[in-house]
Amino acid sequence: KLRKILIKAACASENQECLQTATRLFGEWMKGAKLNSEIREMVFEYGLQVRNSEEAWQFMWDRYLEESDLFEKKYILLAMTTTANTTHLE
Repeated sequence: KLRKILIKAACASENQECLQTATRLFGEWMKGAKLNSEIREMVFEYGLQVRNSEEAWQFMWDRYLEESDLFEKKYILLAMTTTANTTHLE
């Protein structure tokens, strides 16, 4: 739990290493890699924020629609609400 808090704090404070790692892991997840459940929420949120692309947004939306696990859906949806690009929300 402490690890999760520290990682979230690092990414929230725009620590470049944290954001780069989240983005890299997000890209790997988009290619089919599994994410550690402890960091999944941060990877979704910060990976999507940093990528800020239509492709990443659409991938997340598709995963949200396909996902059956309610916790996973929650993490995906929460990450999607943090986008700075409001055109995705239209």
